[in-house]
Amino acid sequence: MRKVIAIISIFSAVSACNAAPPTTDSIDALLVATKSESLIESMYANMEQMMRQGMAQAVSGKSVSAEQQRVLDAAPKQFAAVMREELLGPSSSRCSPRYIRKASRRKRSTG
Repeated sequence: MRKVIAIISIFSAVSACNAAPPTTDSIDALLVATKSESLIESMYANMEQMMRQGMAQAVSGKSVSAEQQRVLDAAPKQFAAVMREELLGPSSSRCSPRYIRKASRRKRSTG
């Protein structure tokens, strides 16, 4: 019985190693199932809020000019926009194209 289980395990491992590369549809399904876009958006909102709190603590008790306050107010939103662009690419409405390209490169480099 143990030999049968060992053989089945070996064949399962071998078949998993020869899995087909991910397709656009499979990656889209994975991203939808994991609700990745809403997770990413909540991460950016939390990041922006934490930056605002940190900046407020850094200047608490200090006098800042109107121009400095304007910069402090705008910086977290600009930083979050840059992070979106860098992590998701030009279209932040869909993050799957970048993951598809990354998965394809990984398959070519290991395959």
